[in-house]
Amino acid sequence: FWWQQFNDPVLNQLIELARRENPSLRIAGLRILESRAQLGIAGSALYPQVQQGTGSATYINNQFHGGNAPDNSQSYVGYQVGFNVGWDLDFWGRFKRGIESADAAFFASIADQQDVQVLLSAQVADLYFGYRTTQLRIAIAHENAAIQKRSFEITYKIFKSGSGSELDVQQAKTQYLATLATIPNLELTLNTTRNALSALLGRAPGDLPELSGEIQKLPDIGSADISGMPASLLLRRPDIRSAASKVAVQSAQIGIAEADFYPAISLLGSLSWSGSTLDGSSDIGSLGAGPAFQWNLFDYGRIENNVRLQDARLQQLIESYQETVLQAAREIDDAAIGVVKTAEQQKFRDQAVQASERALEIANRRFREGYSDFQRVLDAQRSKFAQAENALVNHGSHI
Repeated sequence: FWWQQFNDPVLNQLIELARRENPSLRIAGLRILESRAQLGIAGSALYPQVQQGTGSATYINNQFHGGNAPDNSQSYVGYQVGFNVGWDLDFWGRFKRGIESADAAFFASIADQQDVQVLLSAQVADLYFGYRTTQLRIAIAHENAAIQKRSFEITYKIFKSGSGSELDVQQAKTQYLATLATIPNLELTLNTTRNALSALLGRAPGDLPELSGEIQKLPDIGSADISGMPASLLLRRPDIRSAASKVAVQSAQIGIAEADFYPAISLLGSLSWSGSTLDGSSDIGSLGAGPAFQWNLFDYGRIENNVRLQDARLQQLIESYQETVLQAAREIDDAAIGVVKTAEQQKFRDQAVQASERALEIANRRFREGYSDFQRVLDAQRSKFAQAENALVNHGSHI
């Protein structure tokens, strides 16, 4: 629940909706159910694998024609019931290793689902603050466009009165139109960000009622203490836990493959009773029980190579696990440094915005008093626009 530190009810609502409606998260949850069922199937192998009750009833009609015997017919019903048992004993740990593998796969599916949750929450927060940042950038562009439009109108009136030059008019017009030209692209970014957020919420592209409120400033989360954080975060990452569980899954597969080197020992048993309605026939009851074994004496290297195959897959997963840990460490370290450096940069950005606003105020006053030309005003307006947008973008990156 790290996002709650922003104290933003809209963000909290969007993440809650995404966790309930996102298709990828639903699929990950269903995979947990699937792996849990697979674990149940693997566990059932420890018990008698064959426990079958059988039964049948058959009507039989015989017609006798020709020969020395007189024509005759015979009808009767035959019936039988039975119970068969077959139990492959787990002498070599094949079934226990299968349970171990299925159990690790179950925990891997849980870690995968948690990983999707973490990624989903981060994506929603990133898109949400990206949307709000773009809204504020559009507002800044409109604010600067209004200032530049006013400057353009003033220079135009001065030019018409014969006191100014057309160069000032065209420069003011150019800067005003250039600022207006940035707005459609920002609006396009706003629309694509909203559609991406809709997809995470499991909705069709379109307006999101949750985002229809007034434009708000970005939250100020203050400074972050990251001392000792990267190492602790590594232990909490679901993708690392998932990679470790997958190593355990494959490790158990080696034991299953090695069990084929040894004979499969079974206990077999059957109990049956049969009879018929035919006069003078006997009912028959039978009982059979005993051990059995099956051993592939000549496999031409199949079992040995299967063990090698499973071991090679295990080594690949171990390498993949190590790569996952290194990648996670890099991401955490990059993010931690990014938080610190963007916070440091924000101080200078805010000061630059204040300085540009003061420079614009001075440039306007000096122009009105005739101490400087209009180019200084245009430069100050351009600088104020750039510094305000840079500070906003950096603030969004810091969040």
